[in-house]
Amino acid sequence: MPDGTLRPQSATGTSSGSAATVGKAAVPAQRPYRVPDGTLRPQSATGTIETVDATPLWWPPIDPETQRELVAFLTERGVDPDVIAEGITEDSLWELTTESLLATRDDLTADELGAHAGLTPDQLRRVHRALGLRDDSYSSDDVVIARTGAEAIKLFGDEDVALRLLRVIGSSIRRIAEASVAAY
Repeated sequence: MPDGTLRPQSATGTSSGSAATVGKAAVPAQRPYRVPDGTLRPQSATGTIETVDATPLWWPPIDPETQRELVAFLTERGVDPDVIAEGITEDSLWELTTESLLATRDDLTADELGAHAGLTPDQLRRVHRALGLRDDSYSSDDVVIARTGAEAIKLFGDEDVALRLLRVIGSSIRRIAEASVAAY
């Protein structure tokens, strides 16, 4: 624009006020924003969780070498060979690998994990709930989390204060994860 101001573009390509009409629905005008390299980009609603959830995942094609590596990885993790064969047949090795990585191994009981961290089973459950984690399934991966909870309780000398802080941490991690997903 000659005066250097930015005005949103409507669906018809003309400058408009606050909304454009597309079909029968009013669509909010896109407000441009400046990205770090100095260029202007239109703002859209594509960064919402609902949009991310509705977008199908895209997995890159699997070449023979990658397939061999994924099969070896899944075998090492103890995935059933029939499940791996089904993943190959259905071209879903990436999904199977992701599920394997995210699966909880359930290799510890609450008593065992609590003993590793210096927490009672009830304290362990409260720490997990405060962080927004499941409190019915534990693995050796949870030892660091449990020890962190125990250290927070020792540091503050008050379990309630420590749990309030852990709730803030858990909530913040969840919000960071949601924002990261929404960024794609």
